[in-house]
Amino acid sequence: MNQLKLFFVAVGLFMAGNMMAQKSTTISSFEDTQARVVDPYARAYVKPLTCELEVKDRVSHTYDFTLAEVQAMSGEGGALFDNLRSRAVFKLAEDNNVDVIVAATFYIKGSTTEGFHVTVKGFTANFVKWGSATKEDYQWIFKDDTQSTVDVQTGAAKAAIKTTTRR
Repeated sequence: MNQLKLFFVAVGLFMAGNMMAQKSTTISSFEDTQARVVDPYARAYVKPLTCELEVKDRVSHTYDFTLAEVQAMSGEGGALFDNLRSRAVFKLAEDNNVDVIVAATFYIKGSTTEGFHVTVKGFTANFVKWGSATKEDYQWIFKDDTQSTVDVQTGAAKAAIKTTTRR
């Protein structure tokens, strides 16, 4: 009889300890951003939509990212610096109440153990004069073929390399 009582007491203590261990709370948070840097693309053509960029002021700001923010932004394959740039551009556009930062440049300093300071410089701009494309617009829309300014610069650099190596 005493063994049976001892058994039930042991099982009860085990269950109470197990229930207490399962009451742990995990807190996590998530934040995601998307920013447009230079290339404003709206690729849903029912009837092509065009706009102009109204460039305003040159701005510069340094943003500090804590260790926790850096760890949250760290991705695989070196995505940390891309994420730091995107977050800084988003914050700069948000702080200046604009749609886009044109010709953004960056200075990043810090470490993954202490955090980073990201300085972003660029020109603020808003999308204006939205409207349906005209026949003149179709010429450059269809010529575009999804080529960005980065592709053009890279292509120009490749052409320059080919030219110099032919000599």
